[in-house]
Amino acid sequence: MEILKFKITVTPKGQIKIPEELRKKYAIRKGTMIEVLDSTEGLILKPIPKMEDWAGTDAGKYSYAEMVKQLDNLRKRWR
Repeated sequence: MEILKFKITVTPKGQIKIPEELRKKYAIRKGTMIEVLDSTEGLILKPIPKMEDWAGTDAGKYSYAEMVKQLDNLRKRWR
């Protein structure tokens, strides 16, 4: 796994600019939420995907009958 390194500057307001190459790679656009994790190795920035970006992800993976069966099984466990 190749690790890319970038040097960026923090503005007086505490803002940073994520390099264009990484914005494209991780589909970071205006309004994208970023999760900031404080780890022993330093800060980790993780984009939080929007639910609409996931729409259709499993399209064609399950038949209608399989989905109904799974939902019925879940309902039985909840009751």
